[in-house]
Formats: sequence, structure tokens, C-alpha cells
Amino acid sequence: DRIDVVSPINRATVAGSPVTLDWDHTGTAMDSYDVLLGKNPYYTETVATGLTKTDYATTALEPGALYYWQIIGHRGADLIYSNPWQFVNHNDLVAPSISNLNISSNPLLEGTASTILALTATDASSTIAQVEYRVQDPSGNVVVNAQSSAADGAFDEPEELISSVINTADWKRSTAPYTIFVRAKDSAGNWSSESSVQILVRGQFARWMFDESTWTGAAGQVIDSVSTNHATAYSGLAQSASSTDTPTTHLNFDGLDDYVRTPVAFTTANDLSVSVWYKTDNTGKSRMALVGGNSGGRFEMYIHDGKPGCRVWDTTDRSIYATSSPALGKWHQVICTQHYGTNPETRLYVDGVLKAKTPYASVTAGGYWHAGKPGSSAASYYQGKADLMVMYDMALNDQQAQSIYEKEKTPYMNSTSQSLPVIGDWL
Repeated sequence: DRIDVVSPINRATVAGSPVTLDWDHTGTAMDSYDVLLGKNPYYTETVATGLTKTDYATTALEPGALYYWQIIGHRGADLIYSNPWQFVNHNDLVAPSISNLNISSNPLLEGTASTILALTATDASSTIAQVEYRVQDPSGNVVVNAQSSAADGAFDEPEELISSVINTADWKRSTAPYTIFVRAKDSAGNWSSESSVQILVRGQFARWMFDESTWTGAAGQVIDSVSTNHATAYSGLAQSASSTDTPTTHLNFDGLDDYVRTPVAFTTANDLSVSVWYKTDNTGKSRMALVGGNSGGRFEMYIHDGKPGCRVWDTTDRSIYATSSPALGKWHQVICTQHYGTNPETRLYVDGVLKAKTPYASVTAGGYWHAGKPGSSAASYYQGKADLMVMYDMALNDQQAQSIYEKEKTPYMNSTSQSLPVIGDWL
């Protein structure tokens, strides 16, 4: 004699409740059957006795629970025991879904301490029980495996807003992205498929600090401290040593003919930001080219009648300027950014604050990037001091521009004649 399972098969996952248990008997006919059922493998309760058929419909079962069952056949005084079987009862076999997956800053500026991963996890029948994520670096290595938390502090709803702070301090600038994979589990134990978001890490691709001991005009003496874009000083341009009112070694342009030529090609189509510190008393000279391309001046950084600005040329002049001059004779930081694509844009930041923007970006003009030299006939040589010129392979946003200013400002704010800038427009 033998009693065999028909359904649910051993270790099956069963949807819905009650569950019909079916079995089959081989051998001499049985008088009756008993059904044993429970969640403890060492003790199953007798839930039915004296059955003359080979099936039994259970009462309501606990969703997600693992059940053990067994059949005992009676023939007179003889007892025939089946093997014990098991199944998992799921009332819900539909996995949750993930939507609104985003990251707080993309592209991410290299050196940023953290970023925020946000998403919505939703389930049609159960509550959300768990959300987890993993981070894969540009080489394909998993660098983080972690659990996310519900924004309200508890997983107890069928829709949960998720917010996770991800440490990005060690993420490095790369042409390939970092990828964050996310999945969610509901209270019935169903896992969603993985969703993902890619993050580009961008940052400085050239940084000239102008702090070398001496220049003779030989090629490559102006050192790029983050790459190999070493520049050259022309027309006798030399550094000025630090002093009480200018605490760093810096450039001192005569406004006549001296300049720095970098080997960075002036091409467009990729997002770009240029940052530099300057100090001038000149308010009467128009379009002084603090930084720019030497062929047509399609994208330049100006000091125009004392006001910082960004030269923008696509099919016509769309340059933008601060509405007023910052404090004269003080150090100030200027950043010009250009974003390309479907929604192009150029932005001007002065001392970390957005001063102007326009929905245009410059077209390419060839040539190379320069400091101090005009790229168009409408511009002029820069007259004044300059320091710390940096180029980024991204269009910095408001928060990033402010962060860079805060990190760089200390030596320029500590000089004896320097006062902190007022946030906003200057009187």
C-alpha cells in the first residue's frame, strides 16, 4: 500500500485560501482517511477524520505561512502513513512595483559627500515590507549593499516613499556611470524585479593654480595640477607673490598683451563649466576677456564695465551679465556654465550665487582656451589679477556652484582688505 500526493505538490507555492489537498492511494481499498495539517513539522494537528474520499478543502490559512500535511489511511486495524509534505500559502503572488526612481544630483560632482536615492514602492494587495539597493561602480564591482528606510519611518503601507542617503565621498570621476539597482519586497514575500538608475560622476579635468616659482615663457610651465593640460605664459606674463591683500600667488595681467594659452581645445557639444577668481579696479573697459576661446570668442568669461558676464554666441550674441558690479578691488569668483542638448542653457555665478541665465549655449569655434586674451574683436585684454582657473566636464548646478565657492573662498576672504560679499545683487 502507498499514499501519494497529487496536489499541492511537495514544496509548492499555493495561491489563495482555502487550499484543496488531493492524494492518491495504491493498493487494497482504504476504509477512511485522516488529514494532519499544521505549521510545526514536529506536530501536525488532525483536522479531519473518517474521510472516504481522497481530497480535503482546508479552512482559511495564514498568508505567507509554510504548512506541513500528512494523510493516514485506515483499513480495519491497519494504518498506512503517507510521507509528510509541505507547501507555502500565498494569497498574493503579485510582486510590488518601483516608480519615481531618481537621484538628487546627476551628474554628481566628484568629491560630493552624499546623494539621496528616492523612489516609490507600491503593491496592489499587500504592504511593502523591505527595500534594498546595491551600487555598482564603473568597473562593474558592487561597492554597496544596503537596506533602504521608509520615509515615514515604518514599512506598513501598500505604497511607501523611500529615501536613502548614499555615501559618495569616494566616487571617482569617470566616463562610465555608477549604477544603483533597487528592488522591493511585499509582506507576502514577493520580490519586485530590479530597477536601476545610472549616475555620472564628473568634475575637474583641468586646474591651474598659477603657483609655480617662475615662468620663462617656455611651453608647459603653467602646471595643470589634476591632469596634463600644462599651459604656457606669453608676453612676459608672470606671477605676483602673495601679500597682505592678496594671500596667494596669482596672475597680474597688464591689459595690453599678456595671456596664458592652454592646450585644451575650444570645442562645444559637451557640458562645460569654467571657474576663476579675479580682482580688478577697472570699470571703464568693456568685455575684458578673463577666460575664453581664441577663435571668434564664442564662449568667454568677461568683466564688462566692472560687471562679470558670460559671452554666449550661437547665431547671435546672447551674452549675460550681472546686473551690478561686485565690490571693486576685492577678490571674487566667477563661474560660467554651458549645458547642451534639447534644452541648452548658460548660467553665470558670482561668489557662488546665480546672477543670470539664458536658454542658449555657444556654438563651436575651434582654437584653444586662454586666460586674459580676447577671442573676438569686440573683446579686450583683461587688466587685473586672476587666480585658480578650473574647468569642469559638466554644467554645475546652483548647489554645486555654491559648494565650490565655499571650499575655495578662505584664502581670498582672509586678506586684510577683503570683505565678505553680500549674497544677492551689489549696490
